[in-house]
This record gives sequence, C-alpha cells and structure tokens, in this order.
Amino acid sequence: MAMIVMDRIRHRAAAMWRAKSPQKSLFLALSSPWRGRARRGVGAVLCCSALVACASTGPGGEDNVWAEIRDTGRILIAQRGPAPQAPEITPEILAGVDFPLIRTRNLSAGSSATLAGIARRGTASAPVMVWRGADEATFTTRSGLLIATRGTGDDLISADVRGVEGALRNGGGAYARSYVVLQGNTRGRTLSFDCQLQAAGAETLTLVGQRRDTTRFEESCSGAEGAFRNTYWRGAEGSLWQSRQWAGPEIGHLVIELLKK
Repeated sequence: MAMIVMDRIRHRAAAMWRAKSPQKSLFLALSSPWRGRARRGVGAVLCCSALVACASTGPGGEDNVWAEIRDTGRILIAQRGPAPQAPEITPEILAGVDFPLIRTRNLSAGSSATLAGIARRGTASAPVMVWRGADEATFTTRSGLLIATRGTGDDLISADVRGVEGALRNGGGAYARSYVVLQGNTRGRTLSFDCQLQAAGAETLTLVGQRRDTTRFEESCSGAEGAFRNTYWRGAEGSLWQSRQWAGPEIGHLVIELLKK
C-alpha cells in the first residue's frame, strides 16, 4: 500500500509539472522543506487533492506521505530551481480541490494558514474534523467549533463546545464552557467561563468568489481568567462558513473560513 501511495504522489507531481496549471506552482511551493515554524499559528499551506486523499493509508501511512511530498519537492526544486511562493487561493484553484479545506488567520501573531481535512469522525449531528498543514500542525473542530490544536507551541489541549453548539442550533442561549490550555511542556490549565450567545442578523459572505448566506451570532464569555467575545457566521444548513474564535490566552483569536466542505 505504501508503495502504491508513493507512486501516485510521483505521478501526480509529474502531471502537475507538465500541465503548467495553477496547482503546479502551489504544489512546488508547498513541497519545499518547511522553515521557521511560527510559535503561534501555522504557516500558509495547501495540499493538492490527490496528495491529501492519500493521507489515510493506515498506521504510519500519513507520515510517510508527507515525507514523500517533501522528498519529491526537493527533487523538483533541484531540477527546476527555487520553489515559488504559494499563490493566493483563487476560484480556479478551489474548483480543482476535492477535499475539505479551511483558511485561518491568527489575529495576535499575524500569521495565516490553509489546512486540509485529513480525518473525519464523530456523528452526523456533531462531526469532528482534523485539519493538517505540511508543517504537521493540526486543528480539530467539532461542528466547525475549535476543540484542539497541536504543534502551534501554545496549544489548546481541549475545549468543551457542547453549550455553544446547542445554542447555535437553538438560535441563542446561556451556558458554561471550559478550555484546557497547555502550561509548560506537560501540564494543562483549565479555564472556565459563563457564556451567552445571541443572533445578530443576516449577513452574506463572499469566500473565494462564493456567496454564503449566513446568520451572524455573537458570543460573550467571562470568568475568573478574564473575558472574550467570539463571532460565528452560520449557514441555514448548519455550516460555520466563517468564525472568529478564542483559542486561549496565548494563541488569542483565530479567524477560520470554511472554503470547501
């Protein structure tokens, strides 16, 4: 299985090079060895559809795929020169993507990232998705709500989002929620808040040329550790097309845009 996956990666890379498509420069930019991981937030990364589709190949397969992507990138770079910067995501590029995709911005650090969905679990009413970039940092969401980060330096170990999840379905409400954030290298610290969510009216978003009709919700939370506000743009079918979510005192707020379900 591993050899089949690697052959598919090499074939896809060669096809991209011959095609001279927007995905070719995207692939080359992302295949270069990752340099300088930011302490908060992750660097911009987008995977082409065939590569991420191979990322569920069984034990160890995912790591092997990413290693092969980097190795393939080194070969192409040596042959063709320095890799270009990853281009801006356009409607043309997005149309060729056949896997879940989010774009994030860390408002505190000023960094941005595009991550692909690599694992889906949970239930139909509370789907859980793991999102990953080529620098191996991951975000995990439940119904679009951030519940964990890994590899960002100041990780959110877990977040209880059941209260806000129910309030979004019901059009608003009051509830308690908690976060467990990393303190030091191994310890977790629990932060507890009392929160309230209310609808703030209809709003139409445009994400990479696509119109999304949403209802905007405002969430306000306060507790012994301080206070924060979150904003959610929810479609009628339940998708959080855009959100501004607090991920802990170190990471701060993240803007998350759902580009492809």
